[in-house]
Amino acid sequence: MEYFKEIISNIISAIIIKPEDSETDKAKKIIRYTFVGCIIVLIIVSYIIFVSSTFTTEIVTVPNLDGNNIYKALEKLSEKKLVADVSTKYSETVEEGLVFSQNPFQGSPVKKGSTVKLSVSLGSQKVNLPDFTGIALINLDLFLSEEYVKVPFKVLPPEYENNDSVEKGVIFKQEPAEGTLLKNVKEVKIWVSNGRKDGGVTKLKDYKGKKFDSISEELSNYEVLYTLKYQLVDQKDKDGLIEEQSIAAGTMIDNIINQNKILVFTVDKYKYMNNEKLTGTKNIQIPRKALKYLLEIKMKNDIEETTVLKIKTKGGVSIPVLYQEKSNGKILVYIDGNLYKEENITEVNPDNS
Repeated sequence: MEYFKEIISNIISAIIIKPEDSETDKAKKIIRYTFVGCIIVLIIVSYIIFVSSTFTTEIVTVPNLDGNNIYKALEKLSEKKLVADVSTKYSETVEEGLVFSQNPFQGSPVKKGSTVKLSVSLGSQKVNLPDFTGIALINLDLFLSEEYVKVPFKVLPPEYENNDSVEKGVIFKQEPAEGTLLKNVKEVKIWVSNGRKDGGVTKLKDYKGKKFDSISEELSNYEVLYTLKYQLVDQKDKDGLIEEQSIAAGTMIDNIINQNKILVFTVDKYKYMNNEKLTGTKNIQIPRKALKYLLEIKMKNDIEETTVLKIKTKGGVSIPVLYQEKSNGKILVYIDGNLYKEENITEVNPDNS
């Protein structure tokens, strides 16, 4: 212990200026002060530089690039001193050359020089002209919007001709033909039926007394919107029987379409399904499409899956679905065999039985 006290006493004597020190000793101590001070300052400055370069690199926020043309997106990144990592992918919903995904997201704080990953659309993989025949002219825009994000050709004003076999207002011919390479198509010409030469018109039939399943495909050939209203019955053999139709037989189809009327069928429904009573109704919105499709609605629970409706339709209406209130019950809606939507059974509308 005495040894360390002696060492500390010697260090203090070497650096502390005392009144009795000679001028030479005072000068030496001042030089020592200066040297030690320089070392301390150098250490502090080095530490500040290290921390600054390591932890305080300038931070910028990632700009919003979603929906931007790739060239505009690159320009925005350049302004922020950020680097782009671009990958491409075909998309049926995003126009060619547009950014549809970015990582990090808009507003994320990053260091300058950081990499931002971008996904850019190559556009549609569809390379051939589709078939327009059988599509009603009033649904052509809907069909094109389903096929393309941006229509790559111009549709010329239609030519109208009488046609005994094609419903009035429906496309029956096109040029160029279906399957033509899109890169060779600038304009498309279509011919639309003007009805029969004798001026005959199509009228709504009387469907009362028929089973709904047997007429659904015929109805889908018209442009009339239709839906169902169920009434529960005790007789199983009456299941699906049409009791009433909201628009009278003999009404011209053109008038129904032009007045945007919806044809409602009152249909008998047997009150039991799989030996259990139907207890509620849920309305399911069905999408409108230019071409008819197969619509299937199924009920699913922990035990089984049952088809409750299977029709050809062009949609555009709300369809009621009768169901049994069971735990984990679901309504499954299929379009052309593909699951379109799935809804849980959460509410019950009491039946009128």
